[in-house]
Amino acid sequence: MQANISLPSGINDYVDAPVAFFDLLDEAVPTEVCHYTSKETAIEYILEDRKIRLGKLGLTNDPRESKQWIVPNLVWSGDFAKDFEKEIAESSVMIQNEVNRVLKEEWRVLCTVCHNYPYSDSYEGKKEYDHHEYRFSHSRMWAQYTKNHSGVCLLFDGEKLDDNIHQYFELTGANYPIFHGFVRYDYNGSVRTTPTHLDMEFLYEQPINRIRKTPIKHHEPNFFYKSPEWKTEHEYRWLVHSTDTSEVLIPIGNAIKAVIVGADFPKVYEASLIALCEKLKIPVGRISWDNGRPYVNRYAIYQP
Repeated sequence: MQANISLPSGINDYVDAPVAFFDLLDEAVPTEVCHYTSKETAIEYILEDRKIRLGKLGLTNDPRESKQWIVPNLVWSGDFAKDFEKEIAESSVMIQNEVNRVLKEEWRVLCTVCHNYPYSDSYEGKKEYDHHEYRFSHSRMWAQYTKNHSGVCLLFDGEKLDDNIHQYFELTGANYPIFHGFVRYDYNGSVRTTPTHLDMEFLYEQPINRIRKTPIKHHEPNFFYKSPEWKTEHEYRWLVHSTDTSEVLIPIGNAIKAVIVGADFPKVYEASLIALCEKLKIPVGRISWDNGRPYVNRYAIYQP
């Protein structure tokens, strides 16, 4: 963590900083990150199993990542193009399909949300919050990812979660590339221009190796830029490229710090949630809204 990094003068929210500012954050991990989800997913899977899943990139809701990626056509000229027109067309389709399969199925991602200042004081030890700068006070995220305020926000220690992800793959013995960082919200950067399969460095390798290695080399422009319309998500993400098709479930027992339920979280689920959080020794709070202003009581439901 690089807690000594300060925001540019006059800027109160890191997502509003110039894109060049993000170069200072390349190795940084936020003090805390949040993950919004439904009550069913939180109770039945994440908290019950004490693990969180790295999902396939193709299952995200950003069309830049979930929809078809267009691969540049193979271009040939002269008699070769005329004589092998059908074969060239079939090869282009095959490469396009394989590029999309690799990107959407082999790349795994965990999406989280940062505070306005990534190194804000920890939530731990404080009973109440009423500031928009903390990302568990994010109305859009509650509406979009928790079934309209009925789900939960899980609060994690950023560095411990990062350690758990790296240790998971170290224990498996797999040498998979792991990337993490802040999403940049920039229109020009979000329009993908980086080649997805024809990087010259891998020109003489097998096609599948070229398809896999090029996005790894160009991971930043391909995976860490989004349209500014997503800016309010304040996303910090972990990305892993793995050819293993089995689920990736990251232990969270030592990394989770608190659970905050939405304003419309049903009381009938509180007993189940308390039982799980007793084992984890973490508090359960609730968010409410006072004329649109978020108010979080850290111990509203359970205090260890």
